[in-house]
Amino acid sequence: DHDSRLLLARYRLAELLLDQKQNEEAFNVGDVGVRILGLSDLALSESEHNALTFMLYTTRARAYWQLGGDSNFNLALNDLQVALEYRTAVDYTAEAYYIEAHIDEARQDQEQHKQRG
Repeated sequence: DHDSRLLLARYRLAELLLDQKQNEEAFNVGDVGVRILGLSDLALSESEHNALTFMLYTTRARAYWQLGGDSNFNLALNDLQVALEYRTAVDYTAEAYYIEAHIDEARQDQEQHKQRG
């Protein structure tokens, strides 16, 4: 239960930082959360692990997206792929699809600029 609260606090802090456009700080908070989640000795139930995986990977993907650039977009899409494997663990999955759509839109815009240039 302590591990679950710690990771949930990291998720919420990262989301608040992203809302304030403090992208680097948000990325660092979320990235550490993802790394902690990968530790094998956490005291999490399967449902807690799955929900936190969705939330933390989606938040780190949002941070990558907000940081911008092709390499960050690729990292964001990788995180979204992981997050969406756990979509059944949460009730609200729209944020992951929202981020994915915005990355696709940004890439289409870049492609149009290349073709015009």
